[in-house]
Amino acid sequence: MRSKIVSAALALALCLGLGGVCLAAGGPIAMGGEVEGTHLTLPGPSTFASGLFFLCDDGEMMDQGSHFSALALQDGVLTPLEERSFSQDYAIFDGDFHIELDYVVYNGGAVFTYVPSDGEMDTGGIFRLLESPSPVNSTPLLFALPDADRGSWPVLLDLETGTVTDPLADSGISIPWKIADAVFSSDRTGLLLRREDGAAFYCDLVRGSLHDLDRLSGFHVDGCVMGKNSLSCWALEGAAGPDQVPEAGGVLRPEDLGALRVWTLSLADLTVRTISSGLPATPGVSGLSGPLAGTEDSRDVTPGVVFIPQTDRAQGGRFALVVDEEKALRTLDLFTGRERAVQDFAWPGGDYPLVQCSLSDGGDRLLICRSAYDDEKDLLYMDLYVLDYTAGQVLRLDTDGMEQIRPHAVYWSGNDQVVVLGDVSDKAAYWVFPL
Repeated sequence: MRSKIVSAALALALCLGLGGVCLAAGGPIAMGGEVEGTHLTLPGPSTFASGLFFLCDDGEMMDQGSHFSALALQDGVLTPLEERSFSQDYAIFDGDFHIELDYVVYNGGAVFTYVPSDGEMDTGGIFRLLESPSPVNSTPLLFALPDADRGSWPVLLDLETGTVTDPLADSGISIPWKIADAVFSSDRTGLLLRREDGAAFYCDLVRGSLHDLDRLSGFHVDGCVMGKNSLSCWALEGAAGPDQVPEAGGVLRPEDLGALRVWTLSLADLTVRTISSGLPATPGVSGLSGPLAGTEDSRDVTPGVVFIPQTDRAQGGRFALVVDEEKALRTLDLFTGRERAVQDFAWPGGDYPLVQCSLSDGGDRLLICRSAYDDEKDLLYMDLYVLDYTAGQVLRLDTDGMEQIRPHAVYWSGNDQVVVLGDVSDKAAYWVFPL
């Protein structure tokens, strides 16, 4: 399967929401075809997000994060999109807030072309987008508004009507502590909250109930994914802290990395079901770095979990990736415990110093990037693969010739594009792969 495209990556505009994931019913994950990319260079300072190019002909203005023109690639032609503005004052929690945004509507959703630096408002307060927006005509945006007693309190803003609503207050849920972060379930019936000390809570906005996930689980929740009828949670147990790693050259022992415990929590009756326990962690998952004791090279494979979603998110990101001693891979479903072997594709170790994983916005595609440094110590992305969990295949992205743009970063654009950012003659250059 070879396909062509044009488009690209990086971010300043914020993109569209977190979607659900369909679970593939098939067997092993097989090696699929190859995806061909297209090289594109834009005049002047530019960036890319949400499938759109953002072009600015004034470098100073670009540094300020403002005054971008949004262009969509349609039939090979870059077409400007109509920009819309939102500016309104609000009195919330006895404070005055001014919210100002510029955006375009693309594929039914709002993509921002301008947000004041760090969300600063005239009053000196800070508002913060807690999630990427879904379509402006149907789903409001989730913001965090600062409050001395409440922390970063989540509210919803409808760009069409200008209405701000408070989902926690409307559901009758009282929060007696400061909120550090929040994320909605995809159907907006649930809300995951993080307290400032890292403790996790689930709010049932329909029943008006608040649940302490650490207490219900019996473990500190390091990560959580919301499904339709349950939560999948995981904890890293027994990992050494950075100050506990032996000082002999920063050498890690396998026991320093800890192990992962995964369990589900039913939203119907709050029962806990263990999915897996004692899965070895690897340096990337444990957050530790350095050569591993007993190996010839710090790049050698450490058996265990090489990827698990690290942040709370709505439906999506339901699988972990596990490698064995022979570099063979398998996926672990975080809700069912089902394992699927990845055939004809081994964990890309060997002569490459860095392997990174990045999950798509939809949560069902994993970008595996094997990279190397050139003689000038610029990072070159040499091999790119996408593990498509729903389709049950691994795609190779054709990077032949990509060195001409001197690539230094790679990004997801939504769920359907991978974009590599580089530069040619001091201009931003892009290599775009459609999936």
